[in-house]
Amino acid sequence: MPSSSICVFSEPDDFAAVLRDGGYLELLVIDRGSFRARFTRVALHHLRISAAEEHQSRIALIALPPGVVRISWPTIQDAPLVGAGIRVRSGDILTQSSDERAHERLDGACYWRDIQIPAKHLIEYGQALINERFQIPTGTHRWRPLAGAFKRLTGLHAAAIRRVEGRPVATIEAEAAHGLEQELIHALIDCLSAAPTNDDPRTTRRHADIMARFEDTLRAHPNQALSLTEICAAVAVPAHTLRACCAGYLGMGPCAYHRLRRLHLVHRALSKADRNKSSISQVAQHYGFNDPSRFAKAYQTRFGELPSATLQRHRSGNLHSHSRR
Repeated sequence: MPSSSICVFSEPDDFAAVLRDGGYLELLVIDRGSFRARFTRVALHHLRISAAEEHQSRIALIALPPGVVRISWPTIQDAPLVGAGIRVRSGDILTQSSDERAHERLDGACYWRDIQIPAKHLIEYGQALINERFQIPTGTHRWRPLAGAFKRLTGLHAAAIRRVEGRPVATIEAEAAHGLEQELIHALIDCLSAAPTNDDPRTTRRHADIMARFEDTLRAHPNQALSLTEICAAVAVPAHTLRACCAGYLGMGPCAYHRLRRLHLVHRALSKADRNKSSISQVAQHYGFNDPSRFAKAYQTRFGELPSATLQRHRSGNLHSHSRR
């Protein structure tokens, strides 16, 4: 049955929790300042379409549900969106398959849109409408559709989002949802009828494999401050290769990203801790921060407050949402 939801966020953890259903495993905000995001989702029969407004730089790790393809694009000029190391220009779209985890980076405020569809469903339609050779390649790829095809896809998507946001108590009738879904699928196939435009798909895939091993290493050792030498040994690549991959995918070096992850783990733990029973030093040490003064300075630089302020603050009223079915 068609359904929709609209959410406005002032806490990144709340935003990440809603995105998790769409394959976002982790979301790390880079910018300081008050967090703001808005997210609208429409679930049709086979498609799920989303629209997001984000106002801070961040890095996310995405692993789609099995058998799903994600098609995404930014809606602003000079978009700060980088998916799997591929910088997306206005008029580009990205496809990501479920066999690959991919990093998605925003280098500033960004409005982005996406569609998730079962790969089998999309391929069957493509082979029926175009030819039997229609396929969606595995991994992450950039496409540059013809202007008319892209305009039709984005127009249909925007119309569905406007319908939800403009009539918050209305539902999308089943018959209308089916018609919209068919039009969106046809527009998608038109946009994907040409070949992807990655500069070097083999290099993209090799770097994606390296970044997957890098993430596996960090997630396996959340409580340790690993050195670059230790990380490179676990990932089985030389330091210059890992630095180059991290610069392209994450916009920072491997150790800086490792430190950012651990700071966010501390922040998350302090946000949920009992202030009368939890020790800041114990939480910090648990995630590999053994120098209290250096930790406090790094934490304040990242989050704009001391760890004690996070521990003492009770979050309330951070999420406002309207959902309907």
